[in-house]
Amino acid sequence: MNNSIFSLPPKRKKAQSMVEFALVLPILLLLVLGIFEYGRLFFAWISIENAARIGARYASTGRYDEIYCTDIAYDVNADGLVCEGDAEEIEKNNARVLSIKDEASGLLFGNPIIQGIADAQAAYFNVTVCSGNTDNYSFTRPNMGGDIYSGCQTVDGTTEESAGQPGERVIVSVDYNFPFIVTNLFGGQNDSGYFHLGSYKEATVEQFRVSRVVNIGDDFTLPDLPTPTPQPTPTPDCSVLQIDSFAIHGDDLRAFVSNNGDVDMPLSDSVLTWEYVGGYKPYIDYFEWSGRTYYKGNDYTSPTSHTCAGRKCDFPGHQTYLWSTDFDNATDPLFGEFDLELTFANFCKLTATSIVVPTPAPDCSLLEVQDAWYQDDDFRVKVKNNNPIAMPLTNASLSWPQDPPAAVINYYKWNWKTFYPGNTKLSPYSAACVGDICDFGAFRSRTWLVDFNKLILNRTTGAHEVTLTFADLCDVPVSLAPDCSLITITRGLRLEEDGEDPPGNYIQMGITNNNPIPLRMDSVTVTWPSSTTTIDGIWQGTWSADYGWQEYTGDWDGSYSSPATYTDPMIFEPNETYWWATGFSNPDPYPMFGDFGVTLNFEGGTCTLSDTLAISTATPTPPADCDLISLHDLRVGSSPNHYDDDNIQASVTNNNPMPMTLTDTTFYWTNPYNKGVDFFTFGGTNYYSGNSY
Repeated sequence: MNNSIFSLPPKRKKAQSMVEFALVLPILLLLVLGIFEYGRLFFAWISIENAARIGARYASTGRYDEIYCTDIAYDVNADGLVCEGDAEEIEKNNARVLSIKDEASGLLFGNPIIQGIADAQAAYFNVTVCSGNTDNYSFTRPNMGGDIYSGCQTVDGTTEESAGQPGERVIVSVDYNFPFIVTNLFGGQNDSGYFHLGSYKEATVEQFRVSRVVNIGDDFTLPDLPTPTPQPTPTPDCSVLQIDSFAIHGDDLRAFVSNNGDVDMPLSDSVLTWEYVGGYKPYIDYFEWSGRTYYKGNDYTSPTSHTCAGRKCDFPGHQTYLWSTDFDNATDPLFGEFDLELTFANFCKLTATSIVVPTPAPDCSLLEVQDAWYQDDDFRVKVKNNNPIAMPLTNASLSWPQDPPAAVINYYKWNWKTFYPGNTKLSPYSAACVGDICDFGAFRSRTWLVDFNKLILNRTTGAHEVTLTFADLCDVPVSLAPDCSLITITRGLRLEEDGEDPPGNYIQMGITNNNPIPLRMDSVTVTWPSSTTTIDGIWQGTWSADYGWQEYTGDWDGSYSSPATYTDPMIFEPNETYWWATGFSNPDPYPMFGDFGVTLNFEGGTCTLSDTLAISTATPTPPADCDLISLHDLRVGSSPNHYDDDNIQASVTNNNPMPMTLTDTTFYWTNPYNKGVDFFTFGGTNYYSGNSY
């Protein structure tokens, strides 16, 4: 038998290979990524092992970098000497600790390190130096893969590092949170994205210090040996340093500094003096040296000074580095006066050329009115100062309607603080603003307001204008007044019915206030054809806004003859539509006809609105013609499903020009089946339910 008939076609072989490769590919990628990630981890572990070993070897020598020698207070005062004098032991120990950290920190090549972060974050790196003298110090060993990190404390629990005394053991410990790149697959300990690596090494500190001899007898004599003279410490050459430029860049200050020598001259101190800086409460945000932040600020007062320590302050030879600071809440670009002093290697002080940028002149066009509105019995104005300098309010002058005569100005406020306590009936009225409450800082928004007492309905309406003066220089006028053209009739006056009878006993109209401010309506006057219409009474007007009906309780003058006037005031809210109606009792004739009119008076006559309605004489109703009513097509009800085969139906037609009402029915029939009449229906409505035989 030919076995070839059982072989797969070539295309199916290719498809099978693709499926198999797709199944194997994820495992292969996982294996490759695992090798890559754990190779990086192994390299980092070897690096911190070497770092701890090199650091311990350096610690055992007792050496230190003199740039870390600083004069510290000993007892009461510093003695002016570094790594010498009364505080020599303490100063040298501090310098040794920092030097050991530098030596160990330079060996973690190729791995990311983030300075200044907490020990529970990825890329955390720290070197701990601790004395092995257990009588005075306690060392906390790091737990690799866990959350215990190196620590050094004195026996009383105070965190303090020590490089140890000659002949003692010294411990150098390194902690590093190795960050995985593919964190979704290799999440690290507790899915944190990193793995804690820890290593520590011990070494014995060499006898690098000369012991002091005490209690020597009087007959002791020193041998006649030459006294060794220490090599003098070379004095830094400050001439190789220079500040190339010091300038404003937006809201930053930048200084480029060059080291033209051969040795490292690290930045050790910085002092910035700044005055008359624009903006609202400006403050220093940070100091940076060569892109590394060594001071995180929020300093609101000048001068601002800060020291720089560690490797981030290095300044190698033949390099140009950038020093910079950033201001917050300041103008962009800055203005003011700035002086900078930088100290290098704790010895060389460089002073930059002062920057003086004059304060810009006030610009009245940069005072922006953001809003003006009435609120209850207030008139309020919101203003923004877009100037880069403060523009304090110095005066406010208000013109107002003095309506009603009893109304008074209660107070003026600026930024919700009273600067005029009121009570005056004068218009216009001016009041000066004095003191800190009148402040109007750069780029700030503030609200001015006037509060009134004894207003009609306790609402501010009508025309108001205030002129606000800033810095005794800029006048900003702001006004609000009703626009009579924006009071519109949205539905003309018309005659309406009361109940189900034909229309004829009340009139109605719709009015809209399209103003952005409220309006006070003082009175409504209604006229009707008293010569042709007799009434027994007139209803009070009824009003409603779109949000619901409300009774208008206006005082009626009691007149039963045209015209009649309602005089109680009412507030028309902004952008609202109101419906007005008034009715007549027992008019004669009815329905009414003739000329009707309504006049609305606003803001003491500032605005009026009127509409009229003319209704012609009513046409008499013609008498009914019975010949124009016909009854026809009497029949047995029949439908396709025969549900009404036991009904009798007829059609009725009314050709009169007016409606007619069915008042009586007589139906004649025989009763061969001894059945009763069940109902009578007219126009689809049952009006008799029977069982009459």
